[in-house]
Amino acid sequence: MQRHLPLFIFGGVMLGCGFGFSIPLVNHMTVDYSSAPLRGKNLARLAMAIFSGQFLAAFMVYIPGDSSRVFSGAAVLSLLALIGVMHWQRVNKRAASDLR
Repeated sequence: MQRHLPLFIFGGVMLGCGFGFSIPLVNHMTVDYSSAPLRGKNLARLAMAIFSGQFLAAFMVYIPGDSSRVFSGAAVLSLLALIGVMHWQRVNKRAASDLR
């Protein structure tokens, strides 16, 4: 365990850097791409998504099975979320074009 400690510290620093850069950048992108009337609602949704993810991550230890099963499940959920977002964008684009 002791000989792997520098690798764990490096991983923790890299994880912190990624999180430290991603949150302000995603916040800035949300403000840039939101219209003025929807800006507050979109920032609230972003905050809910971030904190929900942090809260739900605590329950990962209760998932039965080894780590490969956990990561496979997370990959499947990510794929489903991607499909849902793509569908939502397609529906919103269609609705916006119908309003014109």
